Amino acid sequence: MPKCIYVLLFALTLLPFKGISQSCLVSSYPFNNNTNDLVSSNNGVAYGATPTTDRFGNPNSAYYFDGINDHINFPTDFDFAQRTIMFWFNASNISTTLGCMFEADHNAMSNAQTEIGVRNISGTNKLSICVGASANNWATPSITTNTWYHIAIVRDVSEIRYYLNCQLIATKYDMSNTVSNQSNNTFAALGMVSTNSHFFNGKIDELKIYNCAVSTNVIQEACSVSCSPLAYYNFSNTTNNTISSNFNGTNYGATFVSDINGNPNSALYFDGISNHVDFPTDFDFAQRTIMFWFNASNISTTLGCMFEADHNAMSNAQTEIGVRNISGTNKLSICVGASANNWATPSITTNTWYHIAIVRDVSEIRYYLDCQLIATKFDMSNTVSNQSNNIFAALGMVSTNSHFFNGKIDELKIYNCVLNDTEINAECAQSTGIQTSSFETEKCSEINNQNYLFSSSQSLEAFLEKQNKNSAIKTIHDITGKEIYNFSFENESEIKSQIRKLPNGLFVYTIDCGGSVKKGYFIINYN
Repeated sequence: MPKCIYVLLFALTLLPFKGISQSCLVSSYPFNNNTNDLVSSNNGVAYGATPTTDRFGNPNSAYYFDGINDHINFPTDFDFAQRTIMFWFNASNISTTLGCMFEADHNAMSNAQTEIGVRNISGTNKLSICVGASANNWATPSITTNTWYHIAIVRDVSEIRYYLNCQLIATKYDMSNTVSNQSNNTFAALGMVSTNSHFFNGKIDELKIYNCAVSTNVIQEACSVSCSPLAYYNFSNTTNNTISSNFNGTNYGATFVSDINGNPNSALYFDGISNHVDFPTDFDFAQRTIMFWFNASNISTTLGCMFEADHNAMSNAQTEIGVRNISGTNKLSICVGASANNWATPSITTNTWYHIAIVRDVSEIRYYLDCQLIATKFDMSNTVSNQSNNIFAALGMVSTNSHFFNGKIDELKIYNCVLNDTEINAECAQSTGIQTSSFETEKCSEINNQNYLFSSSQSLEAFLEKQNKNSAIKTIHDITGKEIYNFSFENESEIKSQIRKLPNGLFVYTIDCGGSVKKGYFIINYN
């Protein structure tokens, strides 16, 4: 099977989209440059709090509180017998006095106060999270400043559940207490307690309030999307960032050509002599993900650099991705920091599309080729390898204006956060634009090179049975080409038994259509 087909098809390991249930959502505040409620009329009023960047780096998409007097008031106390309150927060400073992020508390409440805040207790930054006048409301996990967290309180019929980063951290069964203070404001507020004191210093985003007790699964879904791109360059007749006007690229000679799907003027071609694209920033994020598709026209014995950001003022290490022929083998150079052994093991070929990704996490660096993890590095000590380079990132050359790349580059995405394996795969699939086919209407003559996605072993078995009615499936191979099953030597019950044991991934099958042997592909993604 040609390498280019593997590149396209392996990307189809997608998880289905999960959305948080909206059935009992009464108020939602995304804080996109305003404090409006997208669900009802409970619009907030900001007093000093200002729009700021969210956890993805998107501008004007969260609110910043100065810790002095900034707050946001709401026209109601959200005093529901069953309720869920959740939001993201990032504390800039945590002192020895409470910094309150959310509170609703007054003497006319029927279903207990709600308070969520931060405080330094005996040198440890703690989370104060309670419903009712709970004496032991200092949650066990310690937290750090300048870090995004997701917090949630769920008041159920007979218990109260507290979550941090969508994981249950405590359950309380005392439902007797109602309020701890008797003369507070009769509304809920962000950034202070309801007596107009104990102001919070930091950011708050994506406040959601429900008039029901949502399940743990719903809470976990709130954290299911961990990352979104800060910059996205689809190179469709432009080098602009399609997400915002920030970080638009400047093109120096690269020409627009067809992309991986054959769409015209939808990728960039670099001549290997002087073509490059410069960006007005170095994307020097402590946590980051950088990915794109490439197709090398020529690979020589000197480095052809596809992406680099490297200069002596960087705080979080250079990034370099390139190709080079080493002792007759075309290699991939991929590194963060001055890594001595940065020549990745897989060999690559010219005129073939590949997907490449670098993920710089807190304690490790992960390298991916064709959506598969190929290396993990744990040395975070190196920062840069060159000291006098340009202070911007570039495509098509190293940042000293040399080592030009010859080939195509497309779908550059840059994140100031970390993607996991599943998210890397999902990004690949979105880039290729390949869709799975419905096997219900397929005829044997239409089978060749069709792709199928199965979310259960039953649906896969139904597919195999349907194909075998008018044709004969011969073999199934894994992505490496290893034969998994030969249908000539196994009975139907044995085949079904073995099929149920297949792991998630890409598989290739051959089918005999009246003497004509054809290939098909299927993805297994059991959830």
